[in-house]
Amino acid sequence: MNVHNHLRLIEHYHQYEKAIKSLMESMMTSIADFKLMHNRDDQVDAIQRLCKHYPFVELIYSLDCNGVQLMDTVCSPDVSYRKRREPGKGQDRNHRPYMVAARQSENKVSVTDPYLSSATFQLAISSVQVITDDKGGEQGYLVLNYNLQRLISYLKGDQARARIHPIFQAVYGVIGGLLIVVSMLLLYAGAESFIQVFDFKKDITTGAFSIVILVTLGLADF
Repeated sequence: MNVHNHLRLIEHYHQYEKAIKSLMESMMTSIADFKLMHNRDDQVDAIQRLCKHYPFVELIYSLDCNGVQLMDTVCSPDVSYRKRREPGKGQDRNHRPYMVAARQSENKVSVTDPYLSSATFQLAISSVQVITDDKGGEQGYLVLNYNLQRLISYLKGDQARARIHPIFQAVYGVIGGLLIVVSMLLLYAGAESFIQVFDFKKDITTGAFSIVILVTLGLADF
């Protein structure tokens, strides 16, 4: 994704910022459970349920009170750049944007502004839920990570277009390549006709006319 696309996504984020934060908070509240902190199977179940309705959800993991990841990251079935993702267990995420946002917020749920993912170099946002025990003591954090491009597509209702856009790009690339080949062949035919014009056995007017047609078509295709 180039800089222009990043800027466009950030512009869309600010356009939908209020709706995004409200949605993220409701999603976090719906899955907030102390059991998710230490049970990876529960995390797998939670992210699979979320992905059925929210295809932009990518990762879920839990951190202790110091920001250290407790278990390996759980990825959604359709996570982007899966091979670049690290297991994560034991990593200190204390200085990541979502942890900074969580510590600066007075709410139990905090949502980051868009940031560049260190794993994929794509724009992402995260929501963090402070997990407490029955007595209200802080036990750690539950983190959900979202693909910003998919999220914006979801809010705009153009998920299908975003899914098939790479196919259209590939088709246009093939068509463009074929047109270049055709134009080169036409220019070659024009050059060959130009040489044959000097053969006095042939009509010069007809030859010149064919050269003009071939060169014009070749340049038009190119």
